[in-house]
Amino acid sequence: MAYIHGDCAPQFNEIHSILQDACNFGDEIGVSFALDVDGEMLVDLYGGYEDRQRTRPWNRDTTVPIWSCSKSVTSLAMLKLVDKGILDPSARVSTYWPEFAANGKEGIELRHIMSHTSGMSGIRQPITTQQAADGNLMATLLAGQAPLWPPTTASGYHTGTWRHLLGQVISRKTGMTLPGLVQTQILDALEVDYFHNSEFRNNKAEIVCDDYPARLPVGRYPLGPVAEMTLRNPIRNADAPMTASAYSNARSLATILSTISRGGLDANGTQFLRPETVDMIFQEHSRGEDLVLQKPLRWGLGYALTGGGGLPDDEWLPTGNRVCYWGGWGGSLVVMDCDRRVTLAFTMNKMDTSLPMANQTARRCVRAAYEVLSA
Repeated sequence: MAYIHGDCAPQFNEIHSILQDACNFGDEIGVSFALDVDGEMLVDLYGGYEDRQRTRPWNRDTTVPIWSCSKSVTSLAMLKLVDKGILDPSARVSTYWPEFAANGKEGIELRHIMSHTSGMSGIRQPITTQQAADGNLMATLLAGQAPLWPPTTASGYHTGTWRHLLGQVISRKTGMTLPGLVQTQILDALEVDYFHNSEFRNNKAEIVCDDYPARLPVGRYPLGPVAEMTLRNPIRNADAPMTASAYSNARSLATILSTISRGGLDANGTQFLRPETVDMIFQEHSRGEDLVLQKPLRWGLGYALTGGGGLPDDEWLPTGNRVCYWGGWGGSLVVMDCDRRVTLAFTMNKMDTSLPMANQTARRCVRAAYEVLSA
């Protein structure tokens, strides 16, 4: 029997029941869910187990790989440099990284990378998993190649190249790495559980994915040419390690990202971003079929945006003109709702790739939360 612990305002008890049932009926092994409303954490729930054998209870400080949810935190750190005037989203990438201008990339701007419209979602030549992890090699390959499609004409999720592209910009402009940027700009000021891959943690939950790599999205449907170069290069096999760029939990993600929902005000009550910088997130950069994920998406600066009912994710996400979100491989999710000053986060350790964004438990929790918030 799995148990869900933590704090939950009475009006959100349905979320507790959803998590409890998910862990007990096998949909999940361990989970955490958090809901922040204008700086007040109304839901901070966690429970189940850290391991496949269900012997180690999931506790308040348990962290788990959050996969691409880490991009949401990195984007916040990038926006801080924009807010300070250190970076300009409209500047050409070659301003910071001159070699990048080669092969027809001279017009690509920083905002095009942040909004996944740069045409640089993958590597043209075949690479190995070891090469994909080599930052210097990846920077050289990316600087030398031509875009996979005409920049700004469509989005194509930069699943593996994003950190290398932005990492080069940050390194050349500030001398920092992306993890170093997140640490100095965000984590040093907040009491949160957010750790980068190189850091050892005793309370990391075990990722459970019985048929990896078959659960990768590449095995579910035919791929177009851009998706092929992005998702099947390198080709991952059963021996390939499942590595993540960051570990965290729902409470910490909601604490960090509530800065967006609160118009730039961070968890300490400090004006982390000016409101006009937050506004940049919601300037639409693309809307339509994402060439990598092969589903309709709407991209702002660093985050996906809801589409007013016209996109698949709108079926379960909150309505509003200023709602941004993103998910991590396997089902994790963050939602930042500036209209209502609401932040939601969900993490888990049982991988489920049956849906392209957030798993069923996360979606049920979002719906339950907004039934209350909209009442």
